[in-house]
Amino acid sequence: HHHSVGYGLANLGGVYETRGELDKARALVAESLEIFIDHFGEENPTTGEVLNNLAGIDIKLERFADAEAALTRVRANWTAALGPKHPKMGNLDNALADVMHDQGRFDEAIELHRRALAIHLEANGDAHPN
Repeated sequence: HHHSVGYGLANLGGVYETRGELDKARALVAESLEIFIDHFGEENPTTGEVLNNLAGIDIKLERFADAEAALTRVRANWTAALGPKHPKMGNLDNALADVMHDQGRFDEAIELHRRALAIHLEANGDAHPN
C-alpha cells in the first residue's frame, strides 16, 4: 500500500482508540506500522511515532510486554533520528517507566524516571513551566 494508506489507517485507529475500541484501534495502527516500515524503514521518525502510538494502545490493553518491546524499538528509532537527549526521549523514558511500574519493576521504573527528569532538566532548565 501507498504510505498515504498508512496515515489513513493510523488516523482511523486513533478514532477507535478515543472511542475505547482498543482491539480495532490496535489492529489498524499495527497495519499502518507495517506500511510505514515498508515505505520508510524502521529508523524513520514517522515510523517511530506510529510505533509509539501502538505502544500506547498496548498499555491501555495491559499488554505490557508488547508495549515494552514497542517502546524499546521507539527508543532505538528516536535515538538515531533525534539524539539521546532530545525532550521526546524524556517523554519516552517516562512512558517506559510507567510500563515498568505497572509490572512491579520498581527499580527500573525509578531509573527511567530519573533519566527522563535529567533529560527534561537539561533541555528545559529548572524554571521551564513544563
